[in-house]
Parts: sequence; C-alpha cells; structure tokens
Amino acid sequence: MKLRIAPVILLALLAGCTRKGNIEDYGIYTVRSACPQVAIPAATGDVTTFDPAGSTAASSIDVEATITNLRDNCQDSGAEIISTATFSVVATRRNPAEARQVLLPFFDVVVQSGTKVVAKRIGQVALNFPAGSIRAETSAQATARRRSRTMSASF
Repeated sequence: MKLRIAPVILLALLAGCTRKGNIEDYGIYTVRSACPQVAIPAATGDVTTFDPAGSTAASSIDVEATITNLRDNCQDSGAEIISTATFSVVATRRNPAEARQVLLPFFDVVVQSGTKVVAKRIGQVALNFPAGSIRAETSAQATARRRSRTMSASF
C-alpha cells in the first residue's frame, strides 16, 4: 500500500512545480527572478548629525535625515543583470539662518543567499538647504551589475 501512494505524491509534487503565480490551497507558487531584492536594512535608513561634533545631547542635534521612496528597476535579460535603486533623502535642520549644503554618507551592498557580500560601496548624497528653510530633499541612485559570475556596485 505504501508503494502505491509514493508515485501519487511524487506526481502531485511535480505538478505543483509547473504553476506560476497561481493561488493554491497552501500558498502562492511563483518563479523567482535573478534580480536582487532591494530594501533599506533596519536602523540604517536614518542619520543624525550633531553640532558640536561628538556631542550626543538632544540640544546638539544639527541635521536629521531619512531615506525614503526606495524604488528598483532591474533588467535581467541577456548576459548582464543591471539593478538600479533610486531613492529620496529628506532632511530637517535645526538652524535655518543661512543657505547650506550637507553631505551625508550612504552605502549600497549586494548580498547573495542572505549572507555573502558580493559587492559594496559607500557614496554620498548632497542636501541643499536654502536660506530660511529647515527642510531639504534630494534624490540619488545606486546601481549593481552582474556579468557572468562577478558583481559590482556603482553610483
């Protein structure tokens, strides 16, 4: 009796592998792309600068910035995978008196299988505060390319 059930189970499992994006009783079957997933890791999308530098008192907060509106555009056809992440950086500052430019760092990293870093790079984004304004916003992007078995990151 056990031998008759095994082929039926095997056929049912193989049939499940042919479904793409179908909602079934036990979940959704989907086909994954070679494109990487894009996300802002927890506790890395915000930055606070202090004046004077080195102080951590709330009264010394100079600029607070947040990465937002993260979008991904990925092309995985051909011999190359190109993933471009675009995002906005929104910031507020304490002293709106003079026009000012603030450079803030950000990093992009490509991780394979959730644990292996295959490419990383640190970039900067420039925020331009007009005189009299406490708020600034800008856009930036980071691109990762995969050619055969190598991966690189660029801005």
